[in-house]
Amino acid sequence: MFRNFTVRPPLQTSISTEQHASAGNGKAYPKEVRELILQRHLNGQPRADAGILQLQHQHKYPCNRTIRRWLNKYNTQGHVLPYRRTGNHRAERELRGTDMASLALIRALRPKARLYEVKAFVHSANPVNTVYSDSQLFRAESKIGLTRKAASTTAEKAFLPINLAKRRNYFELNYPFGIADIDGRDVLDMDEMGLELEHQVRSFGKSAEGDRCSQKGAYNRNQKLNTLACISGDDQLASRWIETWTGEGTTTLRFSNFIRRVIDDLDQMYPNHERSFCFTMDNLNAHKNPQIINMILTSGHKIVYRAPYYAVDGAIEYVFNTIHTLLEVHYNQIHDMDELVHTVEQIFANLGSFVPYFEHVGFVY
Repeated sequence: MFRNFTVRPPLQTSISTEQHASAGNGKAYPKEVRELILQRHLNGQPRADAGILQLQHQHKYPCNRTIRRWLNKYNTQGHVLPYRRTGNHRAERELRGTDMASLALIRALRPKARLYEVKAFVHSANPVNTVYSDSQLFRAESKIGLTRKAASTTAEKAFLPINLAKRRNYFELNYPFGIADIDGRDVLDMDEMGLELEHQVRSFGKSAEGDRCSQKGAYNRNQKLNTLACISGDDQLASRWIETWTGEGTTTLRFSNFIRRVIDDLDQMYPNHERSFCFTMDNLNAHKNPQIINMILTSGHKIVYRAPYYAVDGAIEYVFNTIHTLLEVHYNQIHDMDELVHTVEQIFANLGSFVPYFEHVGFVY
């Protein structure tokens, strides 16, 4: 009879007394109580005894009707979780059925589509419904697991049958056609990248409304820093090589000297050809020079070229991305090309193991 009776709190207090779940005010019993009752039922214990009846009389334990409803929910749905409190207000005109399928389809076919393009596609697929709002589309995308992220573009030629076959062979066939039988610890991946001074300048910031977000910084389009790097997939010794210069790009002579330097270092580390490595790289003309191929093979090592247009298969590409990202941390300390060179070499030298990069592109350890 005193079920809804509340004691007036002391004066000058703004915290109201919280009602018990048994008051029928929409506040569900906690998870622990529901699991306790379910466990008693699964253990074959009686639904009510003297102790439980006393707790029910004190409104500290669910009544038998509530218990029956929970057990029926468990038998039909497999759980006793409470329903979400909505205040009897249901969301109106959310995407369902064919509209949800249309949303998933347009995002799968055109992942870079603008929101208004998605809205038009969903409406044209089912013109009976009125146009959905932006918030309704956002909630629907969240419901099917879509998230906003940086976009990339893959060249159309990458999907030619011959290039798809080359990529499949690269991962599925044994040497010399692929790397399926090559241990990731014995792989040396290499490539080039170009950097300019403004690449380390941050692109976003905040300023007062109506004002430009601008500050002093390095800016020079006359010179580009070329970087040639090689990394090892060894999980015990993360060997690395780097060479930087300005001016012309990677020539056959420069790349040949770099390969010779790597091979000489490997001969010192593993004399008498105690260990053989596999060089992986892209299809740049300088990389496929017969002189360079002969240099690698006669030194007791191997060489496998990645599929054309698939830079995502190169571990070194993600290392370059890490370097580019960390350059922004030093954007206040880089003012000329010499400082850029020093910072790039320092970042590259301080990187830890390269195993995560090799695992990311598909090498198995």
